[in-house]
Amino acid sequence: MKKKLISVLLCLSMVFTTGIQVFAADEESADLSGEIHVASWNASADGLAEIAEKFMELHPGTTVVVDKVDAEYTKLYPALASGVNVPDVIQIQQTDIQAFLNNYEGSFADVSDIVEPEKDNFAANALGVTIGQDGKYYAVPWDIGPCAMMYRKDIFEEAGVDAASITTWEEYLEAGKVILEKTGAKMFGFCYNGASSSDAVKLFLHQQGGTYYDEDGKVDLTTDKMLKGISFLKEMQDAGITMDLPSEWDDRITALNADQIACLPYPVWYTGTLMSSVAEQSGKWGIVPMPCFEGEESGEVSMGGCVLAISANSENLELAKAYTAYAMMDDEANEINFKWGQFPSYKPSYEAEAFKQVDEYFGVSRGEIFTKLVNSPVIDFGPYFTDVDQSMRTAIGEIFVNDADPETALAAAAEAAQRIIDAK
Repeated sequence: MKKKLISVLLCLSMVFTTGIQVFAADEESADLSGEIHVASWNASADGLAEIAEKFMELHPGTTVVVDKVDAEYTKLYPALASGVNVPDVIQIQQTDIQAFLNNYEGSFADVSDIVEPEKDNFAANALGVTIGQDGKYYAVPWDIGPCAMMYRKDIFEEAGVDAASITTWEEYLEAGKVILEKTGAKMFGFCYNGASSSDAVKLFLHQQGGTYYDEDGKVDLTTDKMLKGISFLKEMQDAGITMDLPSEWDDRITALNADQIACLPYPVWYTGTLMSSVAEQSGKWGIVPMPCFEGEESGEVSMGGCVLAISANSENLELAKAYTAYAMMDDEANEINFKWGQFPSYKPSYEAEAFKQVDEYFGVSRGEIFTKLVNSPVIDFGPYFTDVDQSMRTAIGEIFVNDADPETALAAAAEAAQRIIDAK
């Protein structure tokens, strides 16, 4: 197991081997100084801030400031467009990094010197999204989002529903009806108009190994797998077991604290949000495997997950690289990531004791559950996914708010996205 793997990256005697820049240094002699700003959100930012404290202890001449931002990039877009106030280190969702590389060419630093020597140690579904068209790495894989079904043990017990017996989405729907009748709690929540999130649609598509494009690379949102997932979401909505979350992130937390949602078929990274934002429910939550559609072999799916990219114009590039490498690949740092709900894509970290411990909040070892779920299908998001997602969100609103025909709405969304892409 690699301990203090990368404070290393940086004293900065460089060796070039087979064209790859390799940094070699002793952590105590690493000559780092200066200040960098890291842009991150929610519990991710809290974890990176704690990691920053550890990093600054190792490197007393450095200052790492973690700035909390929103996950919609409202500050990042204008900063990258103008080149002003761009953070040194930037959290970007896996779904979006290729679009950022495409839309803001030259804005991100080549970090192949960090990633290439360790590429076999990263989960494949996290590594692939960081590669640019030139074959170089432009972000360091961070966390992945293997999913399981988190549920309120007390509410399920009150309704007489055995969570472990739910293996298919069809059974999930029926259980939701019972829970709603017996307790008044909803089984699922998502943003009906799509404005704040399209996660629910992605969940069911990705679980089936679906795609957003046809064989020719054109946007296609009307595949059988997409329509199957949308149809099930609509069936749950019609049954009354879902809850509208207009501002999905904040409204979900509010609903959870009010005992309005009994179940979260969601990624591991949300466990950190439960523990920090719904702390009073410690001991009330359990975890069981994800349901899947009848006839499917497995419910394994990964949702979300992020990378850390570095501004190519950072005034303290080597410090930014050093902190990023430490935060993503050091054992102690990944124990902190895990504590805050970020499940590392760096597989050697799974040997750490933190991944074996039983969590008081859930009564089980999250690490032992989720380390078995890291090999979900790799999804091709393409270099224009932000445009695809935006059009898809419009279709979601048409379907779940205006009761539009799903295939018609999704076909229109695909055509709109393709027009935008072709114009570029």
